Amino acid sequence: MKLDQLISRLSRILQEIIDKEDRINELTQRVHKKYKLSSKNLLRYLILRSHDLRKYHGTLSDLGVSSLRSTEGYVYSNLYNVLRNLHLIQGTPFHFDADIKLIGYTKSKKLIRKHANRLFKETQKKHFPEIMVTLPDEAAADKKVIRKMVLNGMEIARINLSHGDVAQWEKMVAFIRETSRETGQKVKIYMDLSGPKLRTSSVDLMSRKGKKKAKISVKKGDHFILTKQENTVNYAHSSTDNKRIIGVMLGEMIKDTGIDDILYFDDGMIKAVVIDKNEQELEVVITECYKSKLGSEKGINLPNTKLNLPALTPKDIEVLPFVCKHADIIGYSFVRTAEDVNILYEELRKYDAKDVGVVFKIENEEAFNNLPEILIKGMERNKIGVMIAR
Repeated sequence: MKLDQLISRLSRILQEIIDKEDRINELTQRVHKKYKLSSKNLLRYLILRSHDLRKYHGTLSDLGVSSLRSTEGYVYSNLYNVLRNLHLIQGTPFHFDADIKLIGYTKSKKLIRKHANRLFKETQKKHFPEIMVTLPDEAAADKKVIRKMVLNGMEIARINLSHGDVAQWEKMVAFIRETSRETGQKVKIYMDLSGPKLRTSSVDLMSRKGKKKAKISVKKGDHFILTKQENTVNYAHSSTDNKRIIGVMLGEMIKDTGIDDILYFDDGMIKAVVIDKNEQELEVVITECYKSKLGSEKGINLPNTKLNLPALTPKDIEVLPFVCKHADIIGYSFVRTAEDVNILYEELRKYDAKDVGVVFKIENEEAFNNLPEILIKGMERNKIGVMIAR
């Protein structure tokens, strides 16, 4: 690509960003002041990435300037400097005037460090990965379990609110705080809201000898029926003529799931595809299998299904007072839209939980597609993070 052609195309992109700056300011009006620069940079990045930059990478690299491959942290500054350098190479004047506060490379690194440290309640000097460990049920009964984890490097204790009850969680919190005082090690508490329970219910299988088994054998090519009926006992065996039945805890998912939709069971260890359905059931075929058994209360993830289920459930709302009192960070499961964020924030305002961080768990295609809107809405609070959860 010729130099003047490259300058012309990149100049149009920079001008587009400048022309849309008023709209950017409007969209970030309610963003917390600590995220103002970052939120505006995010929107500029979306404008930049709406263009195919691949055709420019090679020429820019040959000229010894930034190729724009990793410009996400400081979009306007990087593009501005690239164009300025290209004009210097060409020997032509460079004129672009815009009232935009620049984020350079160094500033972008400082910002991400500040944001991370604020979320994790660390000093401004620290910025490296935190070790988070999910507490087992035993941690509510034996403080030694938590002490061992802390001494081996646990910095964030994750309490999964899908399991247990307030009494168990209170014991875990007490043990964490006691252990932190005794060891001198700072331990943050991360509580995951359960969200809608997309899980298997009873998957009991009656063996040939009439013995009830707690898990079903699974292999690639097997067919299963997912049903709204939670309590199912399967008398079918593993022959290819029979389809075993698995109950699901939220029958509403049957309605929203369509033919060819993908399902993952047990943290992605088993993958299936929907091949048939009716109002009550889904028929699925196993396409990938990294585990030979499927048990009760195992998670189901539907990455490309649009589920009409609330991200914040009545149970989540019920436990929020406890969570706001004890958690340093809240994990928001199954968030899919900016409105989901707004619903949680409305509840948090009731408990004046300004100091509690929120991590948005991106678990499906809908959430991924809505990520910019989720982030802009999310940045109305001063402590947020994102987890790619599946």
